[in-house]
Amino acid sequence: MKFISGRPSYSAALPLLVLLSFLFVQGMACSEELASLSGRVTVTPLTVDFPLMSLRIKILATAPIEITSGTFNIIEDDIPISNIIIASAVPRQGLVLLLDRSSSLENSISDIRRSAALFLESLPSDVKTSVISFASDVEINQDFTTVKKELTHAVETIRAWGGTSLYDALYLGIEMLYANTDPRDLRTIVLFTDGKDETPVGNRQMSTRNLSEVITAARKRNVRIISVGMGSLIDEKVLLELTRETHGWYLFAPTSKDLAGLYQKIVQRMRQERHFTVSYLTPNPKKDASKHKIRFSCRFGGNGRDIDLEYEAPLDKYHVDHAVTPASVRNITSSKSASIELPPWPGKSEPASTTSVSEGTKSNQGSGSNMLDLKIRDDSLRRNTPGNSLASESDRGR
Repeated sequence: MKFISGRPSYSAALPLLVLLSFLFVQGMACSEELASLSGRVTVTPLTVDFPLMSLRIKILATAPIEITSGTFNIIEDDIPISNIIIASAVPRQGLVLLLDRSSSLENSISDIRRSAALFLESLPSDVKTSVISFASDVEINQDFTTVKKELTHAVETIRAWGGTSLYDALYLGIEMLYANTDPRDLRTIVLFTDGKDETPVGNRQMSTRNLSEVITAARKRNVRIISVGMGSLIDEKVLLELTRETHGWYLFAPTSKDLAGLYQKIVQRMRQERHFTVSYLTPNPKKDASKHKIRFSCRFGGNGRDIDLEYEAPLDKYHVDHAVTPASVRNITSSKSASIELPPWPGKSEPASTTSVSEGTKSNQGSGSNMLDLKIRDDSLRRNTPGNSLASESDRGR
């Protein structure tokens, strides 16, 4: 095994103990206010460089992390993977700030604008950000940029009126992230709302999209949703489901005066996330859309579980009987998710929190446990340029 800084190089292996010393230095304790959000490891397999398989690992810990040579093990189609390369890797980030501006927020709109502007100013300077607001309509107030003045000016123009097109706004944010970021990037939506998806008079749903479509799109596009709900009229069940199913988290603000503090907690957590890439060459390198099974094992402190996953190899045009154009070839990876429950950090007792669960599993909301969440992405053709040209995700970022 080998651990390096930056992008992985695939040469002779070094002991994984190098990673242990690095993580010990990088591990940091979170504040008590953030304890409910911490102690999680998220792993996202990527096939954009197939036959090189990459597992993107995101770690947020309340204490230094002890990793040994037996912490992670991978078996693909009953073949143990011995040459695993581990690299520190800080991904580029794309973020959409999604702001409710329905008429119910008229008396709070000043606080909403002020807290949102502070949030945008606090983000790391290299986070590519867009601002979208929604009421009876959905408006792109600012396209993706890293210029803070443009982002804060966009927030200042928001005015309250109309209903709540929550699902349509989320769907647009997901597709915008997909179209404007690389598959290796970390994609995030920060959602603020004080209600549920409904018309101004509250007699029916406002959006043309629905909750199921939003969750399906977020999973397919590998977008996490961080939800901030305010007041007594929110549909907390929907917000919890959105965050749970996309590996995000949920925060509650009793009033608009509490928003600024919650936004700062989000920024603090984002700055504490540590990213690594675990890569290996698949023993099944053919791009023939064949299905393969992975058993991913995780062990922390002698505890952990084995999780069985499945992925579908990308389809190469040369494996198709008839000639096709590159744009008609879809780079497909099937989606299955799983969660590994890890023991609490020694000496730490974390309060209940909303933690990620995978497709087909029940919600596990806190109890002082850590979660290892795995999600295999579904990469397909995407919108690559404003001119509606299409390219597979594997062609991006090269």
